[in-house]
Amino acid sequence: MDIQKIVRDTVREIGYTRGKYGFDADTCGVITAIDEQSVDIALGVDKALEAKENTMTDDQIEAIGAGDQGNDVRLCLQ
Repeated sequence: MDIQKIVRDTVREIGYTRGKYGFDADTCGVITAIDEQSVDIALGVDKALEAKENTMTDDQIEAIGAGDQGNDVRLCLQ
């Protein structure tokens, strides 16, 4: 996955295409820091409690969503 390309394409799509706008998709810095999920967190979110206890159908469990998982995305403009 080319994260820099995805970020630059998205920034370009929303209109930041020239330095005179204060931000330019082609020259902005894109920094990524992605690591594997912690084993402790994975224990809590890889399989829902309901699935572990067998109290819901697979369809009901699928409808719950991502549990405690989240994203931290930051866009800093200067």
